[in-house]
Amino acid sequence: SGYEKQYRYVLQRHCMYYEHRNGKAKVGRSSQVQGAGMIGTCCCIGEDCQINCTVIGNHCHIAANVNIQGSHLWDNVVVEEGAVIVQSILADGCLVKVGAVVQRGCIIGAGCVIGAGIALPEYTRL
Repeated sequence: SGYEKQYRYVLQRHCMYYEHRNGKAKVGRSSQVQGAGMIGTCCCIGEDCQINCTVIGNHCHIAANVNIQGSHLWDNVVVEEGAVIVQSILADGCLVKVGAVVQRGCIIGAGCVIGAGIALPEYTRL
């Protein structure tokens, strides 16, 4: 037909869509990824992560023991070990350092860095 799909999403277990365009997402065996959501291409999710109802953009890296609930992570976001993100939006290129907590309703702009062990109050805008 001459029509090529630019993105190819595959519905997998627990109502999660995975994009398989330029490489598959890698998810740790002990991680739980569930609820309505989507994971972009070339993402890496470490061991023992809890990810529920979340949209994750392309080329994101999520380390081990991370908890993400009801959030949107745009492209190239890095979340280091032990971080918690709840119902928030993280724009392109954000970095959440070890043990940081991003509370409900936060919007983090492109390229922002959340320091190690920092707990942002609810509805913070950066």
